[in-house]
Amino acid sequence: MRDTIRIIISLSFLISGSVNALSYTSLDSCLASAVDCKNETRQLLKNTAAGSRDWYMLMYYNLSARWDLDNLSLTRQELSGYADMTDAPDVFKIVVYTIYAKKLLSSGETEQGTEYAHLARDLIMRSAEYAPDPRRLAELIILHNYLKDYDAASELADWAVRRTENIRNPDAKAPLHMAIAHVAFFIKDYDKALQYYGYVAEAHEHKNEPLQLSNAYSSLGVVYLHKEEYKPARYYLKQAGHALDQALGTYETGDKTYIRLRIAELDFIEGKKEAAIAALAKIDPGKVHKHHMPLYRKLQTQAGQSPPPMEMR
Repeated sequence: MRDTIRIIISLSFLISGSVNALSYTSLDSCLASAVDCKNETRQLLKNTAAGSRDWYMLMYYNLSARWDLDNLSLTRQELSGYADMTDAPDVFKIVVYTIYAKKLLSSGETEQGTEYAHLARDLIMRSAEYAPDPRRLAELIILHNYLKDYDAASELADWAVRRTENIRNPDAKAPLHMAIAHVAFFIKDYDKALQYYGYVAEAHEHKNEPLQLSNAYSSLGVVYLHKEEYKPARYYLKQAGHALDQALGTYETGDKTYIRLRIAELDFIEGKKEAAIAALAKIDPGKVHKHHMPLYRKLQTQAGQSPPPMEMR
């Protein structure tokens, strides 16, 4: 199998006319220039017969780019229409079911969102005709993590490892490896989490992608923290901070704040209370992501300070 895998849809459809004019040969290349990819596919779709093989392929790119750019531009009504296309190829159904599930879940429609997440998972796991796109597998695993359906997420992760074992390009598999690592972390299989977060770090080190690298490093740091191995935990958290500074300069983000919170947590654990209090004093509560607010409140309490009011979450 090629080292750089083509998206699953290109392995199933015959290519002709309008698709030959497309500038992108993989989903990753499309999403790397998502605005241009969205606009180009939109123009090509105007002259492509709805329901044709080319139409399904162009819509695959178009929907993926639009979701990546601004998921609000995809309405529930539009996605419902695509999801109801029973004669569509499986590869098209998989992307639509996945995006539709995310749309429903983000709108609070948990039961129906779960249904479509399961449909996408079952469809991709039943197929033996094509090599699955690692990015799509990652999205499905993340969906089941979000639903706290860790048994299904673990089953899909194990299946994904087997089905993608011939893909040698670590860059292509980085999103999948990140998702597998997340599953392992949630079920407290910390050694496996370290293994797969390590794969992600290696891939982004190779491509010198500091923003993505910071996510891998911070994840490694948090796993080591949970393993109570504080020296490597501090090392990777600091490396994550350096990578973010390289990527963003002085621009402050919630990710930078999160890393500082985790280092402050380490300081408290290791008896460096003064350093922890000093670090907390520099944190802008407005930069604390709502998911990290419980950690912030806990540390504020440890510092003997009044935690921010609950409504700040």
